[in-house]
Amino acid sequence: MKPLPTTVFLALLVTSVSCRKDKIIIPEEAPKSAYAGTYDCTVHHHYSDLTGVSSDTTEQKNLTLPFVDDSVQIFGARLHEDDIVFGETYFFGYSYHHMNVRFEQDSIFIYTFNGGLGGGNSVRFKGRKLD
Repeated sequence: MKPLPTTVFLALLVTSVSCRKDKIIIPEEAPKSAYAGTYDCTVHHHYSDLTGVSSDTTEQKNLTLPFVDDSVQIFGARLHEDDIVFGETYFFGYSYHHMNVRFEQDSIFIYTFNGGLGGGNSVRFKGRKLD
């Protein structure tokens, strides 16, 4: 074998065997109600319509999620504290009006979409917990 193909082959072999995905460690003692509270979020708004008009804006905003009756409330949707899992994405709504929510250890990611065949608007929240 020639040195260059052998080196490339060995590099690919080592890379494919040595790469691993880090597993998120979930602290069992953390109460699920810890997801309620205030998040410092970067909020990205996108709008488009059938005529081709579109706009994008980004702002920094505090988002407060209340904890009521064993559930975290997120824009009118309720997520029971026993159902919350780190890294899991939760879907609320239907095709033209929906929301995806994912919690991480100290962060939240929310995507909302409202629209139809002629266009719509979406909002993405990426936030870190403040309290």
